[in-house]
Amino acid sequence: MIYVIGVSKNVPLNIRQKLAFSKTKLRETLIALKEIVEGCIILSTCNRTEIYIEGEKI
Repeated sequence: MIYVIGVSKNVPLNIRQKLAFSKTKLRETLIALKEIVEGCIILSTCNRTEIYIEGEKI
C-alpha cells in the first residue's frame, strides 16, 4: 500500500512554513523513515509538502 500525508497552498502559510524541509532536515527525516517503512519519498516545495510512504501496515 502507498500512503500520502501532505499540505498544499490551501493551508495557511505559517503552517506550511513549519512543515517545510531544509536540506539537512530532509536528509535526516528520510534516514529515520527508511528505518521503519519499506520506502518513502518527501516532496517539499514552496507551496506544498507531501510524504509518500510504502508499506503493508503503518
